[in-house]
Amino acid sequence: MKKLMKIARIGTWFCAALFCSAIWGWVISRQMRFAFLAGAAVAGAWLFSYCFKQFKRIANGPL
Repeated sequence: MKKLMKIARIGTWFCAALFCSAIWGWVISRQMRFAFLAGAAVAGAWLFSYCFKQFKRIANGPL
């Protein structure tokens, strides 16, 4: 359970940092906002798949 909380905490911080960087990029250069949104979407999809694999592994228990 502690490992699950650690993964969730890391994911939360990662998403917060990504969100802040996307807003900062949009403020600095409005033309770049599409690049930031694309990067955020890719990173979000990767993070979701990684967390899903970890949850599945934890749910299945030790092999």
